[in-house]
This record gives sequence, structure tokens and C-alpha cells, in this order.
Amino acid sequence: MFKLDVGRMEGGPAFSWFADNLRNADRIKATMSLDALTLCAFIEKLDEGDYNNAAADGDMDEYGVLALYKTETFEVGGLLAYLRDASTSSAYTLNRYILNPYAKAIVGPVTLVAEGQIDWGERDYEGSTTDTDVEALLFNLEASMDVGPANVMVGWAHADGDDPNDNDIVTQAHGGTEWEPFLILTTDDVDAAGLGGATNLNDSTQDWGFDLFYGKATFSPMENVTIYGILGFANADEERAYVDLATQDDDIGWEFDIGASITLMDNLVYKIVVGYFDSGDFWNKANTETQVDDSTYTVFNQLQVTF
Repeated sequence: MFKLDVGRMEGGPAFSWFADNLRNADRIKATMSLDALTLCAFIEKLDEGDYNNAAADGDMDEYGVLALYKTETFEVGGLLAYLRDASTSSAYTLNRYILNPYAKAIVGPVTLVAEGQIDWGERDYEGSTTDTDVEALLFNLEASMDVGPANVMVGWAHADGDDPNDNDIVTQAHGGTEWEPFLILTTDDVDAAGLGGATNLNDSTQDWGFDLFYGKATFSPMENVTIYGILGFANADEERAYVDLATQDDDIGWEFDIGASITLMDNLVYKIVVGYFDSGDFWNKANTETQVDDSTYTVFNQLQVTF
């Protein structure tokens, strides 16, 4: 089956939610399904910056191809994209290549999921300025198992930070706006952008990267009720660019969340999450003026109606 989509639509996520940033964009997307194999190619306009005489070229465009092979017990896929960004600065053009591998396997009661992102390319400067390499490495590994009405899961997520001792620039050191296992450390729903003056793990402005290890248990005591708890701790991969490495600790801290989701009606769902974050010594040097307390908490309530 062949399908052609043209117009304004959602773009960004390819497989799982890890490293993904949901956005609306002008797209031309061609999709072909061949039994278990899905093939896709797209062109995406992310920014139109040359709409007046002040900018001769200020566009941001992305071109990509995707393949996904999916069966009942196994999935494997990959995305290869080229991003040309002249919208950020008139001094350079970013030429960025993105490889996004993905795999999922169900082995008996165990489900294994792996997804990664590898970036490479360069900032191509005008004039005599030396071009700068860009790079990124992110991955997320998860293993889960059903135990009666419950499910237990363990995971490890990593993002390379930007090393201040070399000239390379990391294009993405965060987990993406759509990847939100934790309410405080990884969220796009509450105002964690100012956390300790240094943002949380999936804010696009953070450049220190992370290793996040976590475990989650989910239980459904009733058909319309789901309860979960998740515990994890994180370390920074690199120090902030303006902080002396010898004086900064990489211990970001640990977080524990407990939440519940109740389906009140077919189109009405209530969700509540309480998150507790105990900060590590990383924050003592992340910002010399504003430091987080030893602990903080957040309560999130949501009543969602679908039509």
C-alpha cells in the first residue's frame, strides 16, 4: 500500500519516544507498506527564514528515509536524515546527519527495547573561520517483564555531553521533549527548565549529557486503574563549559515518583503523579548563584478529555 501526505503535520518521533522532539512542520511524506516492512521518505520544512531582504538564506530543512520491519515478537528499524540549518546564524550553516537505529524483541515474558541516535557533520562558516565538527551519541536500553497483573522494568539512558576541552560541538545532549520517565528530571509538563539554574535532562539547552539508571513497577488492581512507581539516579557525562572539572561532582541525584491513572469514562482519564528529587553535589557548581535545595518535590494533576 502506498500513501502520500502533503501539508502541515506532526513530525519528529520515529520509533520509541527517546531522543524525540515532537513538532509541527510542513512535510511531503511518502509511505509504502509491504507486509511486515514499512518504508518512508520525507522532506520537511522546519523554518523559512529568507522571507525578506535581510536574510538571503535562513531556512532549516530536513530530508530523511526510514525503514521498519515489524512482526509480533520482533521489530528492527532505522532512520537516516540530513538536516541543513541556516536559520540559527548568518555566520554559518549547520550540516547535520542523523542515524537513529531501533530494535525490539519479545522473548517469552521479557520485552527488550533499544534505541540510539548518532549525529555527525559540521558547522560550515563563512569566510576564513575554521569549520567546526558536530557530533552526538545517545542511547536507551530497557528490559521489562509481565508478572501477573504487574510489570517490572529496568533501563539505562545515556547522552554524551559537550567536552569543553575540544572544539567539537554536541548537537543533542538531552533526552528529547517527548521522553518523560520522571516528573522532575525528565519532563516537558512542569517548569523544570530552571532546575538549579542548569535545566533538567531533556531540556534542549543543557550540554552536559547524562547517564540515567532506573527501575519501574506498574500494577493494575482494577481494569480502569493503573498504579506505578519509578526510582532512578543520574550522573552528568560532562561538566558545564564554564565550570572547573576538578571542582565539580558528576552526581546529579536520584528521583522517586509514584503515580496513578484512572479511566473514569471511555473518553475521560484522570492522572496524578508525585515526584521527589534528592539532588547530588553536581548542582553546587552548576550555578554559583542559584542552587537547588537538598530535595524538592512536584505534584502533577491532569484530567484529560478526548473527542
